[in-house]
Amino acid sequence: MKRSLWWLCTGAAVTAPWLGIWLTTKPTRIDWTCRAPIEISTRVSGDTVIRGYGVMVTDYHADGTGLTRFAGDLQRENGTTPPERTQVHRGTAFHYHALGAAVRVVTDSTSRMMNDTSDTALATRYLYPGFEVGHADYFQLSQLSPSAVALTLNGMPRVYCARAAN
Repeated sequence: MKRSLWWLCTGAAVTAPWLGIWLTTKPTRIDWTCRAPIEISTRVSGDTVIRGYGVMVTDYHADGTGLTRFAGDLQRENGTTPPERTQVHRGTAFHYHALGAAVRVVTDSTSRMMNDTSDTALATRYLYPGFEVGHADYFQLSQLSPSAVALTLNGMPRVYCARAAN
């Protein structure tokens, strides 16, 4: 009986501090803002090329949500006629999960701004698949400094992010 009581007390003494830390400590997230100039050219057939240009700004909030805004142009060129140009001005709301250096971003909703004249299917296919609700993106994080990170794909930096100003 004494031996069982001793093991129970020892187990409680070892477990209690860790349980206390686990119950009272929350993961710390901070607000990040990312800004990226975008230029994508896709040859779709023969001489036809679809080009996307613009700036994407993304805010990652400490609560696991975020917003992305894109403003730019999407144009179809075929080499013989003037390019067909449309404006893309959209926003998306998303939630994200980070596990170590990996980040998963899932689009919750999208909005077209008043001056957006682009075709949704073309913008989603050739510019940013995240314009579609439910789309999931996966990134890696690379620490650049205490106040800056880069979102990377296959180890290549793609988007610079800085700690948001308070």
